[in-house]
Amino acid sequence: MRTDKYFKYLNLVLFFAFFLFGFVACGQKNATTINGNVKGDAVYTKVTLNKDVNGTLKVVDSSLINSKGDFKFKLSMEEPDIYFLKFEPNLDQYAYLVLSPKQTIDIQFKIEKTIRYEMVKGSEEMKFSKGILDHLDSVNAKLVSLQEAYPNAENKSEIEAEFNQTFSASRAYVKQKLLQNKTMLSCAILLTALDFNEEIAVYEEVLNALNQKYPNNEEVKKQLKKVKSVSGLRQGAEAPEIALPNPQGKVMKLSSLRGKYVLIDFWASWCRPCRAENPNVVALYNKYHPKGFDIFSVSLDNNKSNWENGIQSDGLIWENHVSDLKQWQSEVVPLYGISGIPFTVLIDKNGKVIATGLRGDSLRVKLEELLGKVD
Repeated sequence: MRTDKYFKYLNLVLFFAFFLFGFVACGQKNATTINGNVKGDAVYTKVTLNKDVNGTLKVVDSSLINSKGDFKFKLSMEEPDIYFLKFEPNLDQYAYLVLSPKQTIDIQFKIEKTIRYEMVKGSEEMKFSKGILDHLDSVNAKLVSLQEAYPNAENKSEIEAEFNQTFSASRAYVKQKLLQNKTMLSCAILLTALDFNEEIAVYEEVLNALNQKYPNNEEVKKQLKKVKSVSGLRQGAEAPEIALPNPQGKVMKLSSLRGKYVLIDFWASWCRPCRAENPNVVALYNKYHPKGFDIFSVSLDNNKSNWENGIQSDGLIWENHVSDLKQWQSEVVPLYGISGIPFTVLIDKNGKVIATGLRGDSLRVKLEELLGKVD
């Protein structure tokens, strides 16, 4: 039951349980007005309105929260854009808002460990966003309950089937809603409820539509750049070059392995699913290396000792280990559009992409197809 794919989706749903997406529009001449209220498990005294500028959230305005939990923002804007509310003190969560000119929104938040909005008035986009979020909340609750029941259950096969069905139905629902409403700016954020590597076609279709409507929006441009960066990972495309140092400091290039079938394996010593998958990778390496198969391991570690210990502990005996030790700031992350690890790219003797995301049985089957079955 507990496959990487399902846990990845559960993590995405849990992620959305921590964030609120709103679409705000406001109302005097060129003013955008937010009439807000917050209630919850603490007393919040201040809220800031933030905007992403070159990857960093910058405060553009702030408002005191009165004893009733009320706050207010009014700002001038020319076109719809995405903003972020942060409640203080000491709440490391943000409420996502899409603000539009010449509209007013009334919005009420409830904070109990996570942020939820209880009431919103003033935007059709908000209704759409709330529908998606309500759905994800209900799916999250169901998946968590199934996950908790599974270890000690006698009917594990039934629980597994229900888990899988819930996962598949939810993913299909979100995809359908995003594609039906792909010109809503909210989709630029809601897309992240879908796995990037598995749903690249949906990302591309939605973001191309948004780019036509909002060509200057920073969030749309950022995500579209990511989509374009991994278009090179489609079957038959040449995998982007990787040239990074090995543990001894020597730069190793992916292209140096031309003439072999190569699995580019993105992993890290701190990644439990990666470490759990490593025995499968080692077994396949031992079987198929004599037939022209090799592995190019790219670590997203940020600690050299941990990286080296992981290699030794898991018996990763091949020579091709590289890392710039920058974790998620590594240059390979945007280059390969990595949104989670483990992540793999299988390339042919000419460096052309055969498939992405293969592991376990799916990798074994593909290697058998390419190199023949090995007993």
